[in-house]
Amino acid sequence: MLKVSQTKKGKLKKPNRGRRILLTLVGLVIALVLYLLVGYWWMGFNARRAGLVDWASPYTETIQGSGRGTLTVTVLGDSTAIGAGTSARQQTFGYQAIRDSLVAKYGSVNYINRAVSGAKVQEVVDNQLPATLQDKPDLVFISIGANDVTGGTSPEKYQASLRSLLDRLTQQTQARIVLLGIPAIYSAPILLPLYPQLIDIFTHRLIETQNKLVAAYPSGRILPVDIYNTTGPIFSRQPELFAADGYHPNDRGYAVWAKEVEKVLS
Repeated sequence: MLKVSQTKKGKLKKPNRGRRILLTLVGLVIALVLYLLVGYWWMGFNARRAGLVDWASPYTETIQGSGRGTLTVTVLGDSTAIGAGTSARQQTFGYQAIRDSLVAKYGSVNYINRAVSGAKVQEVVDNQLPATLQDKPDLVFISIGANDVTGGTSPEKYQASLRSLLDRLTQQTQARIVLLGIPAIYSAPILLPLYPQLIDIFTHRLIETQNKLVAAYPSGRILPVDIYNTTGPIFSRQPELFAADGYHPNDRGYAVWAKEVEKVLS
């Protein structure tokens, strides 16, 4: 039988205070992790229930313009790049930016969207980048990072994967690279209570990592777009910019993003 430690007076010893604090902290961490997992599951559940169109990838289209010459544009990234939440492929932020700012300058634009819903940065490197190099793009749009936030990618791993992506694009293509920052995930109306505050902590960590990395590249080759600060407040005030799942932008929401992209293309 187990022996119960007692004092000389026969009373049970009180648990060590330091141990109580440690157990409390461990319990809080476990509760936090479980809550994040539940919140992540809840987002996925509602996305499936909303019945958003899962656009197939890759998608290619030649967009006729009124200018001269040909431009090849490749889109890389996650569900925000492929256009989850849109009513048509032509409502993605990339397509809208091309339609509103580039077709007047070129005779035709070869639009190639290789993004895949659920992708993290490393998956873009492994699965989307090889074909992109074969495209020989003149312009690359990248929207990535949200899944790294919700999936718990460490800043170190995120930096290494993003550096690999940007290094290979800058070294093996002549393309200008439009890199969207991580969006303001906290603004999504589907998030459970306290989840926006928690997820925003992880979002800021990866945004800071991305900004420091991009600053190390020559000016003008990588064109960063600060989606978080420029569009986050707009989405917070206007939930009607979200799709039926309450997480992805809808056609109007992606138009807000496209306007920010157009600013770096002008």
